Amino acid sequence: MASSVTYNWPTSPGASIAPTTTQTGLGGSSIVTAQLVMADADTTALITHNFLLSTTELSNGFPLVSWYPTSTGTNPSTITCALTNSVAITLTKGTAAGSGGTFNVNILRPFSAIR
Repeated sequence: MASSVTYNWPTSPGASIAPTTTQTGLGGSSIVTAQLVMADADTTALITHNFLLSTTELSNGFPLVSWYPTSTGTNPSTITCALTNSVAITLTKGTAAGSGGTFNVNILRPFSAIR
């Protein structure tokens, strides 16, 4: 089974399609929320935010990513995050028995009132 991502904001809750660049571009939403379901055998999940971040923003550690489990197996695995490119992140976990779970993921792009 492959990991499953459903997007909750700025799309309709439970959407299987990532937000568009219109929804998250300049003047759009500065946050993407998603739910990630990973089985024990799943190792990676690509989550698309479509922020179109610049090279400078990526090199400065954006977007900001947080996640927390809403349910876990009997042997939770450490999850790491990679800033894949200007429009996506990749979460990676181990494959031990009981390592699967469901996670809420929040992705925030750089924002200021003067931007």
